Amino acid sequence: MEKPEAALPVTSVFETGGKIREWMDTGLDNHERLEIFFSLLNTMTNLEVRYFHTILHSFMGRDWQSVVEAQELIRRTNDVFSMRESYDSMEPLSLLTNEMTRNQVLLDFSVLHTLSTSCGEIICDFLEKADIPGHLGRLEDGQVLSDLLMIINMGYRHPALRFHRRLRLGQLAVELVNRRTAIRTPSVSKKRQFPKWRTFPVLLANSLRYLDPICSTSDEFSRDFDR
Repeated sequence: MEKPEAALPVTSVFETGGKIREWMDTGLDNHERLEIFFSLLNTMTNLEVRYFHTILHSFMGRDWQSVVEAQELIRRTNDVFSMRESYDSMEPLSLLTNEMTRNQVLLDFSVLHTLSTSCGEIICDFLEKADIPGHLGRLEDGQVLSDLLMIINMGYRHPALRFHRRLRLGQLAVELVNRRTAIRTPSVSKKRQFPKWRTFPVLLANSLRYLDPICSTSDEFSRDFDR
C-alpha cells in the first residue's frame, strides 16, 4: 500500500510579502528596487492599475504636504526657462563629483511631468555633457556609481524622454553595472568577463514594448527618433 504524499507546507501571502519586503530593504540598491517595481507594474491588470493609482495618489499627497518647497520644485522642474537656467548654472562634471548635483537631478526626475519632453531634453543634455562613459574607468566610489545608476534608470523609464534618449540611457546603465561589478571584485583577473546584470539587457531587447505609447507603431517610432 502506497504511503500518502506528505502535505506541502502552506505559506501565507503575508509571510511571502514579509520576505519580499525584507529582501527589498536589505538586499537591493535603490536602482534595483526601482527596476523591480517597474517590472511589477507591467504585470498589472487595468483594474489593479486604477486601484494602485488611487493608493499612490494618496501617498503623494501625504509626502508633498510635508515638504514646503515641493510645489515650487514641481513648477520649476516643468518650466522650460527655469529648468534651462538652473542646468546652465551647474557644471556638468559636478554630476560625478558633487552629491548635491546628483540629488538635484534625482529630485527633478521624480517630479518631471510625463508631457514635459522639453524639460527632459534639458536633463539629458546635461547628462551627455557630463560624459559619464568617458570617465567611467576612473570612477572608484561605489556610492557615486549607485547614484548614477539611480539617475540613469529613472531617465530610462521616464515617459517624458524620447525613445533614442532612453535607449542610450539603458545602454549606459549596463556599462555602469559592469563597472560597479569590477570595482567590487578587485582580486579577480582583468581578463575575466564580468557578467552583465540580467535585467537591463533583457529589457533593452524589449524596448519597443516597454516604451509604448511613444513607440506604439513603427511610424511613431520613426518620427520620434528623427526629432
